[in-house]
Amino acid sequence: MISKSSAPAVASASSSDASTATAQIIDGKYRGYAEHAYDDVRTLLDAKTPTGEWVTITWYRLPLAQEDAFERYRILLKGLKRKKLAAVYDVVSRPGAHYVVWARPDSTTSHAIGNIDKLSGTRYEALTDMLAAHQRDLQDVLLRRNKDTGALTLYGLGWQAGYAAETGQVRRLPWWYHT
Repeated sequence: MISKSSAPAVASASSSDASTATAQIIDGKYRGYAEHAYDDVRTLLDAKTPTGEWVTITWYRLPLAQEDAFERYRILLKGLKRKKLAAVYDVVSRPGAHYVVWARPDSTTSHAIGNIDKLSGTRYEALTDMLAAHQRDLQDVLLRRNKDTGALTLYGLGWQAGYAAETGQVRRLPWWYHT
């Protein structure tokens, strides 16, 4: 699990549900069950929200010099969330805690869209306009389409240009974790 030295907001605690494994409490509200060091900067965690929804948390280990850049990323994600263009559950940026909580795709969501060159539509234009306003483009995003409505939603965005979006859940969890 994330060490206290790299993430002081994370502490271990036992799950109150006897059918689940030991969980980490993240910022007093998320329960982390599995983690994977994605690279030197990012760790992915399978977690549950206070309401019991499964999410993926991307935890960033950033030097002080990069905190301003992460704050700009947080502002972009909050704006995309406000316009319902991104599946962001929460995004936090403060000394010692930099992370994004991504909602998980549900059964109405398609697999990731690979060919972004042929996309169009109002949501696509709104998304590309917001990204462009922050000097970003679609090369670092993970998009999915709603199977029923066709609406595009952002399910991942690299925190800086050149950082690919983190994808997927950390590992498959047993069926009893999801109940």
